Amino acid sequence: MNFKSASDISHKRELWKQTSELFNGIFENLYVKGITADIYRLSIPYKNHEIKISESETRPLKFEIELKSLFYYQLTMGWEDSFEKFLNRFRKSEIEIGQKEFDSHYLIQSNDKEKTIKFFSSEIVKSFLKNNIYSLAIGTNKNRKANLISVSGKNIEEKESMFNLIHLHFKIIDKL
Repeated sequence: MNFKSASDISHKRELWKQTSELFNGIFENLYVKGITADIYRLSIPYKNHEIKISESETRPLKFEIELKSLFYYQLTMGWEDSFEKFLNRFRKSEIEIGQKEFDSHYLIQSNDKEKTIKFFSSEIVKSFLKNNIYSLAIGTNKNRKANLISVSGKNIEEKESMFNLIHLHFKIIDKL
């Protein structure tokens, strides 16, 4: 078992506090007694939205954003493993955006191919690959509210990685 030392935990806590201060956010550090793990939560305002970020020792970094939507839109994407690649030979629903490295890494499905291709600008594509985004889901409900959830494939230890991910989500909000 890999236990974190007190200095590892204090470094992580300090990273989240500094991020909160820099982006005018609200930071919470929860310690769940039964789980014996720190849970970090951060809310960052951006334009008329709130970006909620969370992470713990047992769960990867997750971003959640509620957006107002002018149209009904559904998008799911995630890492494409070997089994999914095999299955995709028999189904036509996968969307490719025309960037080989990205298309071979991710499985994308959506109700609107054109909007999806426009959404994945080269800047967003590069950022997804660089930051090891594991999955992204956007779903619009009947009240025209869209929920966006993204998960990173790794826990964040450095300031630069955290800032890159936050700025990626700023770009996503702007794009949507």
